[in-house]
Amino acid sequence: MGISHAEFFRLFPRVVPAGQISCDGLSVTVVWSGLGRSLKVLLSDTKTREIGFLRLPYVELKLVFSGFSKDERGQFMFSFRRVFQKGGG
Repeated sequence: MGISHAEFFRLFPRVVPAGQISCDGLSVTVVWSGLGRSLKVLLSDTKTREIGFLRLPYVELKLVFSGFSKDERGQFMFSFRRVFQKGGG
């Protein structure tokens, strides 16, 4: 994702408003206790993409879903993409 850690941690709560978020370094866990679901997000160190003189931060993410159906994962990813969407596209 073309994003910094600061941006990720600022925006991520919008994706999971009903979940309980806990952070441990670059690992974020979200638990929906009443629903029996959890999500673990593992972030890489911030990397830099260089295009000429332009330097853009990016982070690699790994999402690990537990207790989600295929449809629930799809709905979550739709919301996730909407919150982190940049530009007009």
